[in-house]
Amino acid sequence: MDFDSTLSNFKENLDSVSKLVNFDKEVQEIAINGIENLHHFLKDEKGFANPKWNGERTLQTLRNIRKSPILEDRYSLIFNQAVVLMVSYFASGLGDLFRASIARSFKRKDDAILRAELKVQVEDIALLLESVDTQLGEFIIRKEGLSFQDMQSTHRAFKEYFGINIQTDENVRNIIVAQACRHSIVHVGARVLLAL
Repeated sequence: MDFDSTLSNFKENLDSVSKLVNFDKEVQEIAINGIENLHHFLKDEKGFANPKWNGERTLQTLRNIRKSPILEDRYSLIFNQAVVLMVSYFASGLGDLFRASIARSFKRKDDAILRAELKVQVEDIALLLESVDTQLGEFIIRKEGLSFQDMQSTHRAFKEYFGINIQTDENVRNIIVAQACRHSIVHVGARVLLAL
């Protein structure tokens, strides 16, 4: 996978999470629009002034559904799972980026890649001989035990192999928080409630 397709794939994955989190809003808007039309018809044309009979109460209920204490736990669960998905997509994207960077560095015969010391087994060599440039990144990830689900490991991998020093700015801090939340959500059984 190349850099452009990795970035495009990551953006598509984030967009899918956003659509998932906001799916109920889209459904809610359809229902609200239909009931608003009915409400105006019943109130303005049929003279039903009582909110109980003209749909006004139903409209209020639909508009406030996300604030409902009854559904708060369910929405928190959805948002928590969205964080898990986003961090997983981010880690997957970083892994793809690392693999593509290793392949490019290998083709360019960069010193950091050519001088990297790895402990290998015969089966590893057999795998690499099939297509070194496309398999080398995965091989390094596996042999070095790299994980892109925490910024410390990510920073170390990109610094060691490409000389890239990831600066800690607001975006990186947000990623670190999301990764920590994902870890808590997964390991505490989704009992962590996020206010998103």
